[in-house]
Amino acid sequence: MEQCEYLIIGDGLVELMTGAFLNMLGHRTLVLKSRTIIHADSKITVAHKPNYDSSDQLSFNKLRATFDPNQVPYYASSLFVDIVFSAQLSHYLTLEKTGQVQILSKSSLTSLPTDKQQLLQTQLSPILKRNILKFIMSLHQITSLIQPGFLVSTKQQEGTVVLNQLEESILSEKMNLNQVLEKLNLTELKEEIKLTFCFQEGERLEQMAQKFGTYTASKQKFDNCGCFIINQYGGSDVHQCFERLNFVYGGFVLTDDCTIENKVCTCQGINIEFKEIIQFEHQEYKKEYYLAVIEDTPEKRAQFNLEESKNQIILSDKCKCIVRLGAGQQLSKGCISLEFYEYENEQEINKFMETLNITPAKHQTFSFAHTENQIIPFENNTVMKAVSTDFDTCLSSAEDCLIKLGIKTEKVIKEQMTILERQNAVDSMFSRRGQDVEIVE
Repeated sequence: MEQCEYLIIGDGLVELMTGAFLNMLGHRTLVLKSRTIIHADSKITVAHKPNYDSSDQLSFNKLRATFDPNQVPYYASSLFVDIVFSAQLSHYLTLEKTGQVQILSKSSLTSLPTDKQQLLQTQLSPILKRNILKFIMSLHQITSLIQPGFLVSTKQQEGTVVLNQLEESILSEKMNLNQVLEKLNLTELKEEIKLTFCFQEGERLEQMAQKFGTYTASKQKFDNCGCFIINQYGGSDVHQCFERLNFVYGGFVLTDDCTIENKVCTCQGINIEFKEIIQFEHQEYKKEYYLAVIEDTPEKRAQFNLEESKNQIILSDKCKCIVRLGAGQQLSKGCISLEFYEYENEQEINKFMETLNITPAKHQTFSFAHTENQIIPFENNTVMKAVSTDFDTCLSSAEDCLIKLGIKTEKVIKEQMTILERQNAVDSMFSRRGQDVEIVE
């Protein structure tokens, strides 16, 4: 039976953020995203409405937007990128300089290919491709032997004689990371391999197996062997990053229906014993922001490097925004949307759009549709007003919980702080992660 200290019920950002902080601080926490919980003692089924914090009108099971700062780089130049790295996403992303703005996009240069599709697409030599495949397959087999719990959904295939001998050699000699890479002639890719799987210099075999298993299970759960930065089920990018942090540091995030009885949660065939339940009373985490809509053309897609179900994050000195294809939102198809954050006034948005060769034609009020499958019409080059979830408020609620549990003594964000002071305080918290946090064994 699995053991954890806390069970957090809910799938909003504040739940995932609190769970991530607890797990990163060494207090193993299960985040239960189940929409239906069966209380075994009363035999009553309770339907829990999914909480995405930002809007009553959000739905869990269809594509639509969660217009909130959690899906954009709220403190983009540092906090968001740090979250991405800590969530083991760094091998998917790179920052590219494009004129006066920066675009965060999938990297094709530094990514280590970890599946057959990526191996076919990479420009590495055939010898390196073959050795990487040996490395991946060997670690799969070794992990299934010494850390079987991490690869429950991996289809194991019988290896060749060469691979079997290689795995036996690695196991019998208890090779560390450097020795394995040297044996497979992969020393030149050591930094990419360390970055991809979060390996440390000279990592022991048992630790390698655990981290590799966590990576594999995490990739299967969140990526489906594809690019991670996608907008699905109303989930936002940073929202999913915190979900992955829970998975990486705690080992599990459950989403199926479950049964709770005598402080034991049964879900997905797993029994997890916990000591305390945490549930948040959701408050209004909303603030206004601006959204611009432009026509979807091949030229605009090329300008923003857009693909299907792909977001691009644009940073500048005066404004930050995320660019999306309208097909993934509750907006008419055939449009591209730009969501703006961290601006002083509406004039800065207009100036920013001018740098992108976009001229706003008109302004109007924007609101979510209340009827399922209702499409919101738009006019080209329209700037609209919407509401969003406030990142600071979610962080404050998570910190209040940690203080109440006696895990923290003071909050990172304090009243009367300026925007820059809040940014530096939060960044400082994340920069200390590697010094005072250990992965739960």
